[in-house]
Amino acid sequence: MRLTKREMLRSCIAAKREPRQAKYVLSPYNYACPLYLFLRCESESAVDTIGARFDMGRWYLVHSLPRAETKAMVHLGRQGFAAYLPHYLVERSHARRRDWVERPLFPSYLFIVLDLRRDRWRAVNSTVGVRRLVCAGDQPLAVPTGVIEEIRGREDDRGYVSLAAGCTYHQGDRVRFTEGPFLDLAGIFESRNDEERVVVLLSLLGRPTRVTVPLRAIAPEV
Repeated sequence: MRLTKREMLRSCIAAKREPRQAKYVLSPYNYACPLYLFLRCESESAVDTIGARFDMGRWYLVHSLPRAETKAMVHLGRQGFAAYLPHYLVERSHARRRDWVERPLFPSYLFIVLDLRRDRWRAVNSTVGVRRLVCAGDQPLAVPTGVIEEIRGREDDRGYVSLAAGCTYHQGDRVRFTEGPFLDLAGIFESRNDEERVVVLLSLLGRPTRVTVPLRAIAPEV
């Protein structure tokens, strides 16, 4: 199936306006590979409204070469395929400066819409930047219904996926460590370091020290 750029743009804009049809477990601590999405679905009963817009096409998974996700997406688009590469933001420290950079949500993976009855899907494997189309046996492995909607439902107004929906702390909140080397010590919440880690100020040997720990390692002090 080949789509014009205008058709792809209209479909993507319309898809973002749809309410989410199903809930899937998206763990902020396990997004190195999206294959776990196929195993952690809560429901298969929802109608894939995004796939339906592409003339009954469905979403499939593409494995790209290392750090070639964007290149693969560009070249797939040039062939008329509709592809989706979700990103999130991570804070970076460099030369005493801190800034935010975008990273692929699933390094070396992206999603593509295919109609296996009509598309020349084997051409995906020879696309620049692509390692292979993920298959089960000799057939491409379809993404479960609703997964893409769930990911897009977590995008902010800039299009970045938020993985820290559970972080409700504010600067100055008192917290207590619940695991790790600082177990049971108290500290002051300072900031979120990236989408899964936070910075906490605590007193060690009488001196204030900043430590970076997973979000799951702290809890409100009572």
